[in-house]
Amino acid sequence: MWKPTALFLALTALLSTVFYVVINATGSPAPWVLGLMWMPALAAVLTCTILRRPLRFLGGSRWSGPFAVIAYIVPVLYGLAIYALVWVTGIGGFPKLDSVDAFAQTAGLESSSEATRIVLFIVVNAAVGTITGLLAAMGEELGWRGFLVPELYRSMGFVGVAIVSGVIWAAWHYAIVGVVYPDVELPLWYWMLMFSVAAAGVGTLAAWLRLRSASLWPPVILHTSSNLWMQSILDPLTVYREGTDAVAGDLGIGIAAAGLVVAMIAILLRKHLPSSEEFERLNGVPASLEDRLAPVPAVR
Repeated sequence: MWKPTALFLALTALLSTVFYVVINATGSPAPWVLGLMWMPALAAVLTCTILRRPLRFLGGSRWSGPFAVIAYIVPVLYGLAIYALVWVTGIGGFPKLDSVDAFAQTAGLESSSEATRIVLFIVVNAAVGTITGLLAAMGEELGWRGFLVPELYRSMGFVGVAIVSGVIWAAWHYAIVGVVYPDVELPLWYWMLMFSVAAAGVGTLAAWLRLRSASLWPPVILHTSSNLWMQSILDPLTVYREGTDAVAGDLGIGIAAAGLVVAMIAILLRKHLPSSEEFERLNGVPASLEDRLAPVPAVR
């Protein structure tokens, strides 16, 4: 387990460093962040190639509809809970119309009512953002949940897998947070703690979905939905005031609390996970080298 894991992490660090340097040197995340997000995927593919593992082991060939639906809905629920609290308490205002008006002008909807423009802004962003978000999230998830989580599950229990993979996933982001969030005025210790808890928490649910479904797609959809609703829909509708960023957004206590909740739920549900042996059978991992190219088990 440790040799493949170390190889994957070393390749991910090496490949990601190129983008870390470019992003920090240019001071602009676009368009480099998309490339960075695909470095864990490239590292996973290279690791599988070096170890002579078929790429189907990463879980992309197996679909799990019910868990995909759950994966999409959960971020919508915790996103709405966070921002509803922010709006109702006055920590932040609603609605902020800058993004809505820009969308309405592009779509030729300037004469529509405010409510209509807000609804259409949400619907169109949800539809288009899901498609574009899948492309970005797939790059990370092929590495973190496609390769790393199943590899760790071979030699440790689910809680250990969740902690190790979640901490690594959070730490991988640290080098570019200052560029991605240039206007953040939070203390360094605060945003690092909130972001780390949030990433580890959501990562725990992503790991549970990967192991429970033996499919890569639920974690991909979870990642896509969380980024979409938190970053592209709910946050742009929020008027930021003094103290808003401490609660809302990717670095606030709201998403950290949500991460803790979903992590606790996933941990409580760990008894429903397959054993590591059963997972490997479902995931198409051979029991021996001679079985390496055996057909993928049928989806139940």
